[in-house]
Amino acid sequence: MKAPILKTHTIRALRDPLLYHHKFAIPKLQRNFVWDAGRAAKLLDSIYYQMPIGSLFLWEMDHKSANLVRQAAGVLPACDRKNKTISFVIDGQQRLSVIYQAFKAERRENDAGREIDFGRLCFVVNPDPETDNPPRIVYRKPVDREYVPVSAILAVDWKKKMPSQAKSFLAKIQNCRERFLSYPMPVVTVGSATLDEIAEVFM
Repeated sequence: MKAPILKTHTIRALRDPLLYHHKFAIPKLQRNFVWDAGRAAKLLDSIYYQMPIGSLFLWEMDHKSANLVRQAAGVLPACDRKNKTISFVIDGQQRLSVIYQAFKAERRENDAGREIDFGRLCFVVNPDPETDNPPRIVYRKPVDREYVPVSAILAVDWKKKMPSQAKSFLAKIQNCRERFLSYPMPVVTVGSATLDEIAEVFM
C-alpha cells in the first residue's frame, strides 16, 4: 500500500465531483447512513462556525479493482461508472452525505427508517442576540427572511431564490454561503491497497 496523501479541499472544490461527477462510492464494509436530522444540522452549524469536523478517508481505485467492493445504497448517489477512478469513502460517509444533501435537499431515510427532509436544514438569519454562539443552522420548516434553506443559499442562482433583495439580508446570506463553500476539509487518499489492507486501516 502506498503512503496516504493528505490534501485540504474546500467544499467548493468538492462540489463538482460530489454533485455532478458522482466520484464517491460507499463500500460494503461501511455502515449505512445512521445520523438523524438534529445531528445533520449540528454538522452544518459546525461548518458555519468554522469548527473542525474531521477528515475524509478515501480509497481511490480504478474500475478493474472495483469488483472487490460492493456499493451500498444510501444518502449519497451511486458512483458514475464513466469516471476513470472511484473514490470509496472509508471514513466520513455521514459527513459527506450531509454535505451532499445540503446542496440537494432531498428526502431520505436513515438506517433506522426515519425520514429526513434535508430541505428543512435552515440558516437562522436573525439569531437571539442575548445568546452566545447561537445555533445558525437548524432543522425546521423554512420561513421567509427568518429561516432560509441551506440548499437555496448554496444554489448557483442563490440570489434569485431569496425572499428579499434587501442589501443587509443578502449580506448575511452571502456570508453564510461563503463560510460553507470556503470551508477547508482535510482529505486523506490512499491508492494501490488491497481490500484486506483497507479493512485493517478502517478497523
